[in-house]
Amino acid sequence: LGRQFENSDKTPFEQTTQLEQVRTIGQAVDKLPEFQRAMILLYHTEMLSYEEIAVSLNLPLGTVKSRLNRARLSLRTRLADCEDLFYVA
Repeated sequence: LGRQFENSDKTPFEQTTQLEQVRTIGQAVDKLPEFQRAMILLYHTEMLSYEEIAVSLNLPLGTVKSRLNRARLSLRTRLADCEDLFYVA
């Protein structure tokens, strides 16, 4: 018998849950006002820094930080009904 290695792949349940989480977050982001959606996507998807966002949108750094914070709060509110999907035991 050869060596047996533990399979580190996600279970079908974990894969399905992750896909559902991504879909749910995407739908919630899509429903945000355009300026909030832009902040979330630039920071969390495009991985731009606050400074890079400020330059690209021609906004003061403080405005970028406050708008991103408000966008996150709006997103959290939209996802409140789905908290069981994001519960980590």
